[in-house]
Amino acid sequence: MIGIIGAMDEEIAKIKEQMIIQKVNAVEHFVFFEGKLNNIPIVLVKSGIGKVASAITATLLLSNYKVDQVINVGTCGGINKEMKPLDIFISTSEVYGDVDLMAFGYSYGQMAKCPKSFSPDAKLIEKTIEVCEKLNYPYFVGTIISNDSFTTKRDLIDSLISKYFFDIKIGAVDMESAAIAQVCFMFNTKCLVLRTISDIIGQDNQVLSFEDSVKVSSEKITRILFELVNVL
Repeated sequence: MIGIIGAMDEEIAKIKEQMIIQKVNAVEHFVFFEGKLNNIPIVLVKSGIGKVASAITATLLLSNYKVDQVINVGTCGGINKEMKPLDIFISTSEVYGDVDLMAFGYSYGQMAKCPKSFSPDAKLIEKTIEVCEKLNYPYFVGTIISNDSFTTKRDLIDSLISKYFFDIKIGAVDMESAAIAQVCFMFNTKCLVLRTISDIIGQDNQVLSFEDSVKVSSEKITRILFELVNVL
C-alpha cells in the first residue's frame, strides 16, 4: 500500500476525485481515505499545514496502515529564477531551515540523532523523473528546506543558503516535507517528496501566485501519481 500525504484540501482534491474510495477512517482531527488509484491500493490523508501537523499525520499513517512507501505531495516555493509556477519539483533530500543544534556538534539544520539531511528513496525519484519525462512535464530536482513559515523574503533565504547550505543544491522551500521525511526515516519507510512550484520566492506577486497555483496544482500531481503508482 502507498500512503499519500498533502497539507491542504486543494493539494489532494484531484487525487480524491480520481481514486476509488473504499473506506474512510477518522483518527482525531485526521481523515484517512483508503482505496485504489489506477487499481493500486493507497491511503490518502490531509495533514494540515506545518511540521508538527505533518509529523503527527505521518506517524498515524505508519502506525495504523501497512504502508510500503509514503509520497508527500503539494506545493513549494521555488528559488531558481528558471522555475515557473506549476513546474514539478522532485526532492532529492530534505533539511530543516530552522533547527540549530550546532552547540552540540551538529550541522545547522540537522536534528539530534538524525542524518544531516533526509534522503527520499532513489528508485522512487528515478521512476518519478521517468514519468515526468513521459508526460513532458518540466521538472527540477534538488533539496527542499522546511520551515514553519511561508517564506517571502529572498534576502533571508539567500543568506541562509550561503551561510549554512552552500554545499547543497537547494531548490525550494516548504513547510512539511522534512518532518515527514524524518518520520519515514525513524520508521525505516521509503518516502518521496513530489510537489509543484506554486510561487517564486521574492517576486512581487508571490502570495497571489501561490493562491492561484495551489488551486490547480493537484491536477498535475494526480496525473503523475496515476502513472507512478503502477511502476513502483
